[in-house]
Amino acid sequence: MANTGKFKYTNSMYDEEHPFHPRYENTEKVVGQVTFDISRYRKFKHTILFEKLVTEDYAIAAAEAFLSQPLDEKYYKRISGDLFGGGCADFADAKNAYNCRGECLSDCQFLECAELDEASGELVLSCGS
Repeated sequence: MANTGKFKYTNSMYDEEHPFHPRYENTEKVVGQVTFDISRYRKFKHTILFEKLVTEDYAIAAAEAFLSQPLDEKYYKRISGDLFGGGCADFADAKNAYNCRGECLSDCQFLECAELDEASGELVLSCGS
């Protein structure tokens, strides 16, 4: 992934009946929280709680905004053991290698599934490479 400092999932989930339209494009506000991977091998996750219900598209954009934030040392130390190749030797190297949190996912940026638990309102994003 190029070091852009802005993270955007590559959408790889499509509805079988409408293969050119992503499943998450909707207008129903049914999501109360979104949980997503923040490390390459999925050991670490992050959850964003919303004050009111939002659409799936809004929740995915919120995850992308979180992953677009600059990498800081505390965040990097938390996930560094679960990165491709074991991560960088130290934070100074990591800061040069990654311009934002999402770049730590390396090639694990393909949004493969957005599963909504209708009872709890939790949207769980699953990514792959």
